[in-house]
Amino acid sequence: MSSRPDHIVERRWGNTLDLVAYGTLVAAIIAAVAAVWSSVVSHRQLNLTRGANAPPFPVVNARLSSVDDQPDWAGIDVHLTNRADVPLTVLSLEMERPKPCRLLPSDEAYEDPKGYNPKKSNTFPLDRARKEISIGYGPGPVGSTRFSSAGDVTHFSFYAYDPGELLRKEDRPQLAMKLRWDDHEASIFLVIVTITRY
Repeated sequence: MSSRPDHIVERRWGNTLDLVAYGTLVAAIIAAVAAVWSSVVSHRQLNLTRGANAPPFPVVNARLSSVDDQPDWAGIDVHLTNRADVPLTVLSLEMERPKPCRLLPSDEAYEDPKGYNPKKSNTFPLDRARKEISIGYGPGPVGSTRFSSAGDVTHFSFYAYDPGELLRKEDRPQLAMKLRWDDHEASIFLVIVTITRY
């Protein structure tokens, strides 16, 4: 008969079982960390692959001009050239710098709402000026011509309400342009364009 009390033997068995439980727990934690790491690496690899396969960004030029007989307004002309083999749609435009400027589509500045009459209104409708305007069209794939499709170059104009000439005094006025690739993924992206002066 052993001279050691029974509770010490039980404790010894308890410690052995604890070691097995701890070992199992550590193995489970290592497996979980490995699974998370594998997921992160796979996600980054997928993003890198998407980035490598993404179409090249378009070339965008925006120019600022004054508007005759409209001292509180400035005109902005945008030329967009598609360099990708998929069509492109300009979804919307918004002034990035300076923020207070509101925009007005050129067809809303004309007396004829469809823009057929080239005579501008005596005063541009300030109540129609807004922070963001929709465009809804864009260039075709690179190499396309206007005769076969939309062409790979798009031009559009609009006006910016510019009281106090904030826009015209801004060192680097910028326009935020939201675009969409018209392929099976329909990816939407944002381009910030610095506006130059004529």
